[in-house]
Amino acid sequence: MLVNVVAIIGPPAVGKTTLAMQIGQLPGTWVFRLREHVAQNSLAATVTNAERLGWIDDITVITSVRGYLENLIREGDIHTLLLDNFPGRGTQVGLCLSVLRQLAPDCIVRAIELVADPDVLRRRAASRRVCHHCERDPLCDPRLPAMASALDPGHCARCEHLLHIRRGDTAWAQTVVATGLYSSRF
Repeated sequence: MLVNVVAIIGPPAVGKTTLAMQIGQLPGTWVFRLREHVAQNSLAATVTNAERLGWIDDITVITSVRGYLENLIREGDIHTLLLDNFPGRGTQVGLCLSVLRQLAPDCIVRAIELVADPDVLRRRAASRRVCHHCERDPLCDPRLPAMASALDPGHCARCEHLLHIRRGDTAWAQTVVATGLYSSRF
């Protein structure tokens, strides 16, 4: 029975996925990452230009969330669901809460916003790497942090393939520092 739903939100490079993956190892806990639950053809169709990279329309979002929650509740052995960087917008908050009220009306919903100093975010964004081999993303834009090999920090510890800077991290980190745009209040 689903008892807790926790949305983990915050700016890029603050550690949302790392935290969710660590907590998600506890028994009875699952992690929801939207991109992993959207059909590949739907996900590819939602990205129309480089400025909206990763954007997913609300119909695709709610369809994916509903299907995921129905399966999760049917399984019955999950008590805590972590939402990794989801919902991302106000509309998604409303849609998610609506589905939860219908499918798991007694669950408690919480949000945790992670924050960090802009210099820390810049350093993290500049140094984090992803592995295109370990995470086969439908848009060729892996998001999960990869661990570097102890023998060669430029290669993945799991598969030894070359690690890459996550798309958008460098530009984002430079913008945060140059403009001071980041604020912990969205």
